[in-house]
Amino acid sequence: MSYRLVPLSIIGFLLSLLFVYPLQSTELKDWPRSVAVSSGSITIYQPQIESLNNNILKGRAAIAYFAREKDNPVFGVAWFTSRVQIDRDKRIVHYETLNITDTRLPDGNKELEGKFLQAVQAGMKSWNLHSSLDSLTTSLAANKQEQKEAAKLKNDPPDILYMDKPALLVTIDGKEVLKKLEKSSYQSVVNTPYPLFFESKSGNWYLNAADKVWYQSKKIDGPWVFDNKPPVDLTEMVQSKAKEYADKDKQSKEKITAGNAPVIVVVHDPTELVVSTGKAQFQPLTDDLLVMSNTDSNVFMDVKSQDYFLVVSGRWYKAKSMTGSWDYVASDKLPSSFTQIPKDSFGNLKLTH
Repeated sequence: MSYRLVPLSIIGFLLSLLFVYPLQSTELKDWPRSVAVSSGSITIYQPQIESLNNNILKGRAAIAYFAREKDNPVFGVAWFTSRVQIDRDKRIVHYETLNITDTRLPDGNKELEGKFLQAVQAGMKSWNLHSSLDSLTTSLAANKQEQKEAAKLKNDPPDILYMDKPALLVTIDGKEVLKKLEKSSYQSVVNTPYPLFFESKSGNWYLNAADKVWYQSKKIDGPWVFDNKPPVDLTEMVQSKAKEYADKDKQSKEKITAGNAPVIVVVHDPTELVVSTGKAQFQPLTDDLLVMSNTDSNVFMDVKSQDYFLVVSGRWYKAKSMTGSWDYVASDKLPSSFTQIPKDSFGNLKLTH
C-alpha cells in the first residue's frame, strides 16, 4: 500500500481529541473514543507513548474514519511530539505544543481529508490539551516493557540459500537421530519429515523425496544422486508403511528422471531456500522497485540502493547479492520504494506484513 503525508492541522485535531475530556471523567481510561463528523465518525484508539525526555513527549495513535453507509473503515496512524509541563501536585500533564512528525493514511483519499478538515474547523476553538499524569506514567511503563520484550526477539536471518535450478530442501533438526528398523539392515532418521534411511551393510544413505522418487548418497549431507534402482526391500518396506510416510505434498507432479531431478540440499539449521526457474528475472513493480518474476519467493530489487530484499515469515532481510550475506531490516526502515507498491499488487504478491 502506498501512503501520503496528510496536512499537519488535520492530524493535530485528531490527536488533540485524545485529551479534551475533563480529568474527573472516568472516560480518561475508556478507549477507543469516537467523534462524530457530518458523514460518519472518527475513532481514536488508545495512544502509545514511546518516550519522555526532559519535557518532550513522543508517541503515536491509530485512527479510523467510519463512513455511515460503508462497512469497512479507513485506518491510519499518526506520530507526534509534544512539549509538556507536568503539575505533579495535581497529577496533570499540560500539552503546550503538538507537532505531527509522520502520518500513514491511504493514498488519494480526498474525501477522508475533507472530513478531517470539517472536524478541525468545528472544534478548533474548544481544544483543551491536558491529560492525567497517572495515565502517562502507565503508558510509559508499558512501552518500556514492550521494548524489553522486543529486545528478546531474535531477528537474525536464517541461512538463506539461492539456486537457479530445481532444488529440494531437506531439513534435519540438528544432528541426525537414527532408529533401527526391525527385521532389516536399515535405520531411519527420525528428526526429519522426509523418509531418510541409512543402510549399515553398504554404508549408503537413501532418500525417498517423492512418490517413487529416490536418491542415494555416501554422506548424509550429500552430494545426492538420483537413484532409479533403489533397493527393492527398502521400497517395499516404505510402501508397506505408506500411512506412516504418506505426504501428498511430496507427490511428484511430473515424471522425475536423472535429467530433471531436483538438487537435494540437506540442512541442519533453520534455512530458507530461494529457487528461480533459470537465471533470476525481474520486472518493474514501481518506478524504483523490481520484483523477481521467476520464483515462488518474495524477492525484490531496490533500484536506487541496488539491494535485494527478501521477506521470510513476515520479516525482511536485505543483501547486496542473492548469494551474499543477509541482514535483518525493520519494516519501517524499508526504502521508500516499498511505499509506492500499488494496492492491487498485493493480490498477486505473497507478502505478509
